Amino acid sequence: MLAAVALLILGGRRNTLFYGVPLAAMVAALFLESTTAGISWSPYYKIELKSSPTTTRTYYISANGVPHQSTAPLPVLMRENSAYRQAYDQTPRNPHKRVLIIGAGNGNDVAVALAHGAQRVDAVEIDPASRRSARSCIPPGRTTTRGCTSTSTTVGRSWSGRTPSTTSSSWRCRTP
Repeated sequence: MLAAVALLILGGRRNTLFYGVPLAAMVAALFLESTTAGISWSPYYKIELKSSPTTTRTYYISANGVPHQSTAPLPVLMRENSAYRQAYDQTPRNPHKRVLIIGAGNGNDVAVALAHGAQRVDAVEIDPASRRSARSCIPPGRTTTRGCTSTSTTVGRSWSGRTPSTTSSSWRCRTP
């Protein structure tokens, strides 16, 4: 877009139509994409949020038009043999009072950790738009963000819970 503006300015009057029309079309397309309900932009990609017509999912999340994640009601996440339960089912003697989730995405893991009795959940997500989408698609009665506040941290692999920066978003959740 910057190149089209530069060509329009540097090209003079004779190229106004040649560069102006495509530039106007590009600006209009970007405006429509940016103001459409259910679409947000992150530093990494375009996120599209669509309601699910089924009862096993609440929302579908696409990144750059590719299906990426989905949110589900807590009873669906807690079903036997669910991947979200696997860590808890395989470690039954661990009380899981403090849980760290790297790559929290839409918050399904946070909901399951709280449902398993976690008193504190540190959920790190590098993409601030994913975190915003997660908060906007929480169905009624789901306790994903109960007691959660958002902070900033470094990327997941170097997150320590004490080093704030602007490169990543984190939820800190505590049960009341």
